Amino acid sequence: MKLKARLSSIVVALAATLATLSPSLPAAAQGMMVPPTRCFDLPVPLPEPLPLPASDATAPGAAPIAPVAPSIGIPRPLPTVSPPPRIAPPPRPISPCWLTIRSHTVTVDIQDQVATTRIDQIFVNETGRDLEGTYVFPLPEGATVTSFSMFVDDQQITGEVLSREEARRLYESIVRANRDPALLEFADRGAFQARVFPVPAGGKRTLRLEYSQVLPQDGGLVRYVYPTAAERFSARPPQETSITVSLRSTAPLRAVYSPTHEVNVTRSGGTSATATWSSRTTPAQAGVRRSFELVYGVSPSPVGISVVTHKLANEDGYFLLLAAPALQLASERAVPKDVSLIFDTSGSMAGAKIDQAKGALRYVVNRLNAEDRFNIISFSSTVDTFASGMRPASERDRAIAYVDGLVASGGTNINDALFTALRADTGGRPHTVIFVTDGLPTAGPQQPDQIVENARRALGAGAVRPRLFSFGVGFDVNTTLLDKLAADFGGASAYVRPDEDLEAAVSTFYGKVSSPVLTDLRLDFGGAEVYDLYPSQLPDLYAGGQLVLTGRYRRPGTIDVTLSGSAAGRPQQFTLPGVTFASAPVKAQEALPRLWAGRKIGYLLSEIRLRGANKELVDEVIALATRHGIPTPYTSIFVPEPTVPVAPQRPGAPTTAPLPQPTQAPLNTQQGRAQAADALSQGLRSAPAAGASAVQNSQATNQLREAQSAPTSNSSGVQTVADKTFLLVDSVWQDVSTGADAPPAEQRTRVPFASEAYFELVDRFPNAGAYLSVGPRVLLELEDSWYEITEA
Repeated sequence: MKLKARLSSIVVALAATLATLSPSLPAAAQGMMVPPTRCFDLPVPLPEPLPLPASDATAPGAAPIAPVAPSIGIPRPLPTVSPPPRIAPPPRPISPCWLTIRSHTVTVDIQDQVATTRIDQIFVNETGRDLEGTYVFPLPEGATVTSFSMFVDDQQITGEVLSREEARRLYESIVRANRDPALLEFADRGAFQARVFPVPAGGKRTLRLEYSQVLPQDGGLVRYVYPTAAERFSARPPQETSITVSLRSTAPLRAVYSPTHEVNVTRSGGTSATATWSSRTTPAQAGVRRSFELVYGVSPSPVGISVVTHKLANEDGYFLLLAAPALQLASERAVPKDVSLIFDTSGSMAGAKIDQAKGALRYVVNRLNAEDRFNIISFSSTVDTFASGMRPASERDRAIAYVDGLVASGGTNINDALFTALRADTGGRPHTVIFVTDGLPTAGPQQPDQIVENARRALGAGAVRPRLFSFGVGFDVNTTLLDKLAADFGGASAYVRPDEDLEAAVSTFYGKVSSPVLTDLRLDFGGAEVYDLYPSQLPDLYAGGQLVLTGRYRRPGTIDVTLSGSAAGRPQQFTLPGVTFASAPVKAQEALPRLWAGRKIGYLLSEIRLRGANKELVDEVIALATRHGIPTPYTSIFVPEPTVPVAPQRPGAPTTAPLPQPTQAPLNTQQGRAQAADALSQGLRSAPAAGASAVQNSQATNQLREAQSAPTSNSSGVQTVADKTFLLVDSVWQDVSTGADAPPAEQRTRVPFASEAYFELVDRFPNAGAYLSVGPRVLLELEDSWYEITEA
């Protein structure tokens, strides 16, 4: 059986206990994310769970059960399990529901590619009636359950491991009985199953499951995957989902990166690190329906390089390159640099802002490396400097005294401050410029284009181009000016909102760029013919940091990749031999196209905003955003289909009825894409350069440009699954990944939901189970043919 599906999430399937049913009969869920008060009464037949082995008995024809860990029994071999028997509908309706997952905590320990995952969950029964059910966890391939604990009235619940075939029968029975295809996402996995009875009304159950696995390695990267889509199988979203991954390696760790989630990585020495993610700290990703992935590289080289690739049919390939230096290079090989600190001391900085600015200046000056040089340029209506040129780090005490004497007063002469800093003679050393302002230019030249042009002229012929990092404080800043300066000088722009701390923002940033170990980076991809690289200008490589580069390639094959640069004027070169640029899809790298597309959209939006709009660029943004399900600032192109709840009258009837369609045509039509392009053009033309909305738009665009994880939409009308995006149009989830209009009805193969032909699609096509899990009605393309999943 050829099945392809993604790793799963925790599932709890429960139904009301009925006197007419067997006390051990649980049912699967009617739907996901539905509060108990909306669990509609449906007279549907319920699937019998696969029988659990008794703790003191042996299944007929099976060897005795060998306990792997307390409360876990695995038959050797597993007993033959008959298909679930057909059950007559009960004489009165029942209300199958998902339980509520109150908390979902995952703790992972990885030691040299061996991962141990511990899951702690609390389930709550909010239905107002006693329930019973089945706990199901679809296991990753090769995983071994090492412990499971759940106690009911001081009795420990036991469970069993199901083979892939047994788990598949269980999933299909739930899909057939409850008209919910969500579990098809896991159709190629084995599972762990345990019965839960009773769960009293208002009661809760706490469980812990632990399993271990050996992690695969690809392209020099070790990959760990855990499902975080528990929200799909909970009556309400969990209050918090958190993941903590502890890495320990015998070989030196290099890149530690998540292509799916915004993780916080803390390193401890050269061979260990901790990566954390929480739905509380990144609420935008709390409901994202995709697995959590963490990849890391190990290498004895001072700079570790890893490359992974992915190629879809009939188009060029995608790649991701990670490069990370050894942590100890911060002290051993930090490149001597010059630092210019340009700080606004105009009257609007008075009060807390000037105090925070002084704190930030002290932080940077006190953390200069021994061979660094620096200068401080303060500006209001005029410009003042700490020194006439770059001074050695040993003069930090005198600089602190200068900072202590700064006073906020006067106007804002941005032009002259930049000109003074950028014309400094650095003698060819790397030059980092940190520019902080809280206002619009009010003295000297005030037009953004003129200020940027004057800044370019300040460098002079042959001067080393600095890295300029701009910080806008508050909302009264010209975001176009700050973003254009950062783009032209190979840096980045950031914004500190009125309720945020300037000192913390600047200090955190400087901690990341304080120790460059490789500058003037260049990459050689041999004959792969790469293009559309993002970032388009390679940054410097800093100790404790990493380069994350995405791009496209035209020629598959096995190719050496070389990274070269300069360290304190000495050329350096690092080569990763034998990189495979794939000629076919790589399942583990399905997020690469979406990550690349998000970065390109951010780049295109910046170009349109800073250089002027043209139709080709706007159309390309809409095409990429539609195909990959990526929301854009300046306009909302994903308009969810409005619905109202309607109680179903028969099994399989929809629980919602569509209201009148939105004014924008669907994005899988030429008319819809044209309307979206017009809306985006209008949004860009009318977007202000200053103010709260300007800061928000700039931050959103920069986030896309610098995305570390593949962006997705939180719209209720958009789902991204593997390498496809689905939009909800006329109550049907329609595949928009081809970039073409939906085909007419006569060009579609109609397949009834939950029919034999329906499950044959799951067997026949890679990822079909994951695609069909988006809903009971789907229109999708599989290997150049279109299929429409219709009402059963």
